[in-house]
Amino acid sequence: MILRRITDAFRKQDWFTFAVETLIVVFGVFIGLRVNNWNAARIEQAQEQEYLIRLKDDFA
Repeated sequence: MILRRITDAFRKQDWFTFAVETLIVVFGVFIGLRVNNWNAARIEQAQEQEYLIRLKDDFA
């Protein structure tokens, strides 16, 4: 649907609509990647805490 609107705007040479819709898609992908990276870092930090707790128990 969004791809059809972008191609129609491109064919009609409606450059403002083309630019706005392209920016919306790019920002959506960017935000999605940032959220994915944030979630991966959060999981990694939780695993790190679990490993530290296990090491502490092993040395005790």
